[in-house]
Amino acid sequence: MESSHSGLDQKNSAVACSVDGCRDRFESKRGARIHFRYHAEEEKRAALLAAVSELNTELGRPPTAGEMDELGQFSVTTYQNYFSSWADALRATGFEPHRNRDLTKADLVQNIHDIQNEIGRVPTAQDIVKSGKHSIRTYIERFGSWNQALRESGYTPNAVQDVNEDDLLCEIKRLHEVIGHIPSAVDMDDRGRFSSVTYWSKLGSWNQAVRLAGFEPQQTVRDSWNQYYGPDWTSRREQIFQRDNHACRACGLTRSSAVEDLHVHHIRPAREFVSEEEVNYEDMNASSNLITLCRSCHMKFEGLWGNASPEEFTRRARTRLD
Repeated sequence: MESSHSGLDQKNSAVACSVDGCRDRFESKRGARIHFRYHAEEEKRAALLAAVSELNTELGRPPTAGEMDELGQFSVTTYQNYFSSWADALRATGFEPHRNRDLTKADLVQNIHDIQNEIGRVPTAQDIVKSGKHSIRTYIERFGSWNQALRESGYTPNAVQDVNEDDLLCEIKRLHEVIGHIPSAVDMDDRGRFSSVTYWSKLGSWNQAVRLAGFEPQQTVRDSWNQYYGPDWTSRREQIFQRDNHACRACGLTRSSAVEDLHVHHIRPAREFVSEEEVNYEDMNASSNLITLCRSCHMKFEGLWGNASPEEFTRRARTRLD
């Protein structure tokens, strides 16, 4: 009887697959996450959107990125991998992104000041991930980089280039001791001293950092990728703005008259250039794959015409707007 009861407890404590209709159960969350990756794309996206709706029901409003990371079934990084951004995931669920409407640089600067007052020091990108009202990607899109957001807020930037490689690797080892397993990029973002983006920019990838720390990575490059577009992305973005005359190629809105800074859109989604082993930044950020769009047109045309050239994309977008 005792062994039967023990078996029942073990079964009840197993982790169920989050895909609707799948009855597989696993001994750990990691096992469930690995299994999840092998479901069809539409099944995974449906499960992700269902988790957003479920948290919306619990909270009585659409969840913020921080609330999803803390309370939801999936991390915000997972949503970024499948929907490009947390805001896009919310829109796909039918919700308006939290506090994104009419958001200005002044709003973002005020949020930086609020966090500084709360923690008593200049906030890092990791502080924004944990406590900010808006995603770190929003700051990067509006200001060009997190450090530029700090400069325009009146603070001295957190200089990634000054971080010692030994300190980065020691932090992986420290986190390994704290959590009892080889840390993932999400673990570092959640509980580490540095952002996983720092590891990508300094060491090439999260997996490379884990190997240099003396461990065998538990994630593929695709698993750990967090929308980092490469060390020269800021300058590449400006080059595309210049090529496109600082205006949306679809509707013609100029950068100087836009309330929100224009976006540089990856025509073929950036995640498609991320394999199990590497990120192909060269093809991802090729001029033929990038186009300037305003926020509204970016929302309208996200995911469309993935094989088009910038010129063909422009023609199709303008036809849709006419």
